[in-house]
Amino acid sequence: MNTMLTNKASPVHFWRKSEHQQEVNVIIRQATLDDLQQIYQLYKIVAQNSPGNLTQDDSEITLSYVLAEVNKGLTRGLILVLENQGTIIGYLKAFTSEFRCQAHVLTHATMMIHPSWQNQGYGEKLMETYLKEIKQNMPHILRFELLPHQSNQRAIRFYQRCGFLIESLAHQKIRNWRGNFENEVIMVWFNPNFLEN
Repeated sequence: MNTMLTNKASPVHFWRKSEHQQEVNVIIRQATLDDLQQIYQLYKIVAQNSPGNLTQDDSEITLSYVLAEVNKGLTRGLILVLENQGTIIGYLKAFTSEFRCQAHVLTHATMMIHPSWQNQGYGEKLMETYLKEIKQNMPHILRFELLPHQSNQRAIRFYQRCGFLIESLAHQKIRNWRGNFENEVIMVWFNPNFLEN
């Protein structure tokens, strides 16, 4: 996988061979409001194909909900998308509280990779780029929090490989898609380049 890292305003390009040995050109870039419809479609696809991977179920994902999340990410956080030939196949967003006392914490994170593009290293590249962006361009961020369901061990292991630590459990916080209560795992990554104001 060849990667070319550029400044904050420029996308990150990388290429890899598909299983059919065709070259795939994937771009990681910052999202804009123009991406709203594709981000909404990605939410719907992931919710339908992987029940329980998102906090919301398919019926709770509306265009107005996604618009509100994207607006918060664009104004108080960071949203990166993974794009192949103009189609968004991955998404990672988080944002801070509107209150100053938690302005150093990126939370409310959502990460999704289209089911057809999973298990090919794209999630790792997206997260790696996201963490690099925080380190290089968001020195006011100290903590980046993720809140996977405890049953989602695959995601927990993935986040641990990316450098996140399990900080604590919120017991019986989630009623999952099966109707059972389960724990939410609080995972955190600390920005080594945090600068106190």
